Amino acid sequence: MNINDLVGLMLEITTLMGVPPVHDLPAIIQLPRKEFKIQYGDASAMYVRPLIYHHGNLSKSILVHELAHHVQEMTGRYGTTMNCEVSVLREKEAREVQEKW
Repeated sequence: MNINDLVGLMLEITTLMGVPPVHDLPAIIQLPRKEFKIQYGDASAMYVRPLIYHHGNLSKSILVHELAHHVQEMTGRYGTTMNCEVSVLREKEAREVQEKW
């Protein structure tokens, strides 16, 4: 995915989330499958501010989900405290954005 495609996708996501555009883009890093599995288990991708890690074949749908997490972080949507309740809310919103997209 080139930078223009990524910017366009971010604009779509921020529109779906009802927030202003986010101009900071995350780095997208592919790790070897074995290393990714050790770090993140069965996930296809993982957002760890400000990076998105994946182990290959990153679909646009999964990328949208992870970019939604990036938007949440960059806009401070759920504050700075991470707990179970916040984690559930973040995942729910990221899934909703992914489905709407």
